[in-house]
Amino acid sequence: MLFLLIDLLLIITLLILMRVSKTLRFMNPCFIFIFFHLIFISYRCYQIIVQDSLIISNQFYLKPVSVEEIENFLIISDVTLLGFFIGYYIKYFLFIPKKRKNEIHKIRIENRKIIKYFTIIVFICGIFSLVLFATIPGVVDNKDLERNTFIVMFSNLGIVAVIILVYQYGFKKLYLIIFFFIIILYAAQGENRYRVILPLIFILLLYLKKHNLKFPPIKFILAGFVIALLTLPLKSIGSDLRNNQNVDLVESFIKSFDEFSTGKSGDLSFVEQGAAMVSNINERGKYFLGRTYFPILIFWIPRSMYQEKPRLNEWQFEISDKNRNFGEMGQISLISGEAYANFGLFGAFVIPFFLGWFYAKLYLNQMYQSYLSRKFLLYAIFTMILFQVWRDGIISLILFPILNFSPLFILYFLKKDKHN
Repeated sequence: MLFLLIDLLLIITLLILMRVSKTLRFMNPCFIFIFFHLIFISYRCYQIIVQDSLIISNQFYLKPVSVEEIENFLIISDVTLLGFFIGYYIKYFLFIPKKRKNEIHKIRIENRKIIKYFTIIVFICGIFSLVLFATIPGVVDNKDLERNTFIVMFSNLGIVAVIILVYQYGFKKLYLIIFFFIIILYAAQGENRYRVILPLIFILLLYLKKHNLKFPPIKFILAGFVIALLTLPLKSIGSDLRNNQNVDLVESFIKSFDEFSTGKSGDLSFVEQGAAMVSNINERGKYFLGRTYFPILIFWIPRSMYQEKPRLNEWQFEISDKNRNFGEMGQISLISGEAYANFGLFGAFVIPFFLGWFYAKLYLNQMYQSYLSRKFLLYAIFTMILFQVWRDGIISLILFPILNFSPLFILYFLKKDKHN
């Protein structure tokens, strides 16, 4: 209980500091990071420690996760949060641009034709990708194809194409209809929910930037709450749709809310999985010293050319045992667990510190730029995937922009902005 109170005090203190420094806004990566921590760490620990909720991950393990292990992971997560916050604000206050408040640079896009043709090509490829591999995007019968890097990139093009369409040509009714239609198509697959959630985050960031808003309007917040609860049972909803079974969205929403509020939702079990991994790391008695990042450097090499290429989560296999088989189950460590695996408590602070520094640089670069500028586009790409980075670690900071949203990255390099 003491550690939970310390965690709550830390969150309140950080939010007050953001308020005092006049940086409390949704587009601030620190606010987003705190929000993830509050929902998936603080609230989940409250459910377990205070409400005595079921520790869901114990159904996967022969050796149950204890409350003491979860409290230990809560401390590590607080260190991670503090590291990100300090790294972010050291960079922010040392290098904040010296511009007048609300001054936005107007830009002139030099190569409009190239960008127009690129958008058309990506859009055509995106539509093609929707029907090439499956009736429902992202679901294929051949599991080897599903794991193929090229297939993953290509099957994402449908949603990436409409992101570019809205970004380049605005919130026009037709483009929004196309965007939400394809969002529904991807939602229907039930798997790979990031294809639904992350594009919505990108569009929200774009909307806030374009209208110079600190926080979304109330109607957006309410809609986001409903969407968030519906994404939790999305796998079962998608499965029912694929099997031609009736789907009651109201019933799914009520059930999802009940599971979320009572601690029965498996999608809230991040903290338990991370706690179990940290315990196994401590039992192992040594850290990886950065070795968990090696697979990121060689992921592009075909396995046919490198038979012994390590898996992206190879380190999870190394800390697994007969009681807790993290690797085979593809468990989630969070960035705090991944950082701890490399350098212990020191790593749990330092790695998020540099991550916060990086995000502060992105935010500062776009601070006084137009929403059409390449600097805002780069910020939006990386802020869109911040949840994946927080959830899966540094590996997502590299793989998601390059692999899953590569056309957006290409658009960044195609853009040539000039200030008027």
